[in-house]
Amino acid sequence: MTPKLLLMLTIGYAIALGLFFGWRKNLKHLALWGLIGATLIEVGATAFGFNKGISDTLLKQLMIVFGIGFPVFLTARHASIWKGICKEQAQVRKLKKSPSTFIFQAIGLTNLWLPALGLIITGLIMLYARTRAANHMPQLTDSARFQANISLMLIFGYILSAMPIGVYITSVILFYGAGKILVGFAVFASGYEYRYYTGKSLISKLQARLKRRRQAMLNQGL
Repeated sequence: MTPKLLLMLTIGYAIALGLFFGWRKNLKHLALWGLIGATLIEVGATAFGFNKGISDTLLKQLMIVFGIGFPVFLTARHASIWKGICKEQAQVRKLKKSPSTFIFQAIGLTNLWLPALGLIITGLIMLYARTRAANHMPQLTDSARFQANISLMLIFGYILSAMPIGVYITSVILFYGAGKILVGFAVFASGYEYRYYTGKSLISKLQARLKRRRQAMLNQGL
């Protein structure tokens, strides 16, 4: 085994982990098996003499596993949600596929090349669509909201790009943004209406859970 092969196995493990637990929408198990997997990979690297000890590159393994696995998890989770939505709508007449729908979806990819470029283009189209193509406004509004969030995250990553952590953060955001946009293409290709946001975000759910636990602890104290 070579260091390059070990790296490829680590990347493959991260992708498989993200897909499996993302489809099942299980973040806890992703974190658990990500930690276990990264540690075992590091043990293997030490056994083959690729580093000086188990703590030598463990952080690197964790960054690879979670840096790739987490965006894949979010993409798979998003795809799983939309599969359920499309199944529920199976008896409903599908939407008519429109070239403009796919074009508007593709605009989001330009933000991955230059942050906020797609957002500016979408904003200009929205000014026109308000009076001439109001039926596209829900998609454009939802897309603009998503693009604004991605652009802000990318700008933050680019500010830190002089440091290795900035490059890492930017790569994770690019991976996540591209994955979510591609899910949209798949949903549109199936003939269904698509939205980037289907409910509370993962962060909002985590915050709500922490709030409930805090309230429970306060009640126990009383």
